[in-house]
Amino acid sequence: MKQGDDLIAAFDLERCRFIHLIGGGGKTTLMLAMARALAGKGKRVIATTSTRIRRSEGEALEGLLIGLDVGELAERARSALARLNPIVLASRVEDEKLLGFSAGALEVLATTGIADTLIVEADGSAGRPLKAHAHWEPVIASSVDLVVVVVGAWCLGQPLDERTVHRADLAAQRMGCARGTPLTVRHVAAIVFHEEGYLAKVPGEADVMLGITSRGGDDGELARELAGADGRRRLKRVVRLESVTAD
Repeated sequence: MKQGDDLIAAFDLERCRFIHLIGGGGKTTLMLAMARALAGKGKRVIATTSTRIRRSEGEALEGLLIGLDVGELAERARSALARLNPIVLASRVEDEKLLGFSAGALEVLATTGIADTLIVEADGSAGRPLKAHAHWEPVIASSVDLVVVVVGAWCLGQPLDERTVHRADLAAQRMGCARGTPLTVRHVAAIVFHEEGYLAKVPGEADVMLGITSRGGDDGELARELAGADGRRRLKRVVRLESVTAD
C-alpha cells in the first residue's frame, strides 16, 4: 500500500480538510494510513466513522477518545491533540466495535477547528471487496471536501455471492445479473455508477477519487475501465493501492 508522501500526493491530502471513505474492503486500513501520513507532516488529524470499526483498529493510532456529547468530546480532542496525534474519536463501544457519529455531529467536529483534517469511514462492507449500498448509507456530511471510493479488485472473476459482495442480492438486482455470476469489470462499473450506487449521496461540490485495492498489484485493468465508464466525469483521479487488508 502507498505510504507517507506517496499517499498524500496520490489523493492531494494536504489540501483536504474533511475526507470520507466509502465502498468496499480496505477503508479502515486506508483511513489509518492517511491519518499517520498527514500527522507525519505536522497536521493535527482525527479519524472516526459514521458507522462502526473494530476497537482494536481504533486503538492503532496515538489516542482513542469516546463520548456521546460531541461538544464535550471536541474539547477533549483539542486538548489530546496537543500531546497525541493522530487520534480516533467514537461515540460509544458496542461488542468491541467503536460506533461513530451522525452526519450532523461530523459537521460539528469538522467546523470546530480542533483538527486540520477529519477523516471518516462512512460505510461498512463486512470485509468484502464490493458492496451494494442500502438506502440509509453511506452517511456523508454535506461539507465534505473529498470522497474516496474504495473498490477491491480481487472481486474480479469471483462469483456474485455474500463471500464477495456485501448485500449480494441487492447488488445482483442493480447489476442486472443472477447470483453466482462471475464478476467482471462491467459488473463493478454497474454498481459503482448505478443511480443508487456508490456516488448517489456524494455532494456535487465534493471531489471524488477512486482507490483500487489489489493483492499483488494486478487490478485486472479495473482502474482504466472504471475511469472510462465514468459518464458524468465525477472521478477526479483513480489511484491503485496494493496489498490493502480488508476492513
